[in-house]
Amino acid sequence: MPKYIPSPYIQLPGRVPHMGVHWINPLSPELAGETFTRTFIDGTYKEKVAFMEPMITLDYIKSKPSHLDEIPLPTHFQVYGFYPSKYRVSYNPSRKEYLIMLTDFSFKMADE
Repeated sequence: MPKYIPSPYIQLPGRVPHMGVHWINPLSPELAGETFTRTFIDGTYKEKVAFMEPMITLDYIKSKPSHLDEIPLPTHFQVYGFYPSKYRVSYNPSRKEYLIMLTDFSFKMADE
């Protein structure tokens, strides 16, 4: 299973019913005592990668940021398809809307 999770991600303790296990980068600032604003997690359920998710606080979103972060990707994939390599959190003042976007998709082949 870990080969389908980006390095150096680690599994968090516990499981969320009907959702699975969360994996996080141990180098994330919030794990070093900084205030949590945003991070990117992966999730597995029944030994399969089930989701990739930006976790972002409401306070961070309300600060109207304009930030682009890299999404760590594994070197192996269980399912072929397009995977994002970045995510953006921003605010569009002319439309008065907050944007959270997965971007820079590239096609990845699954392990045979």
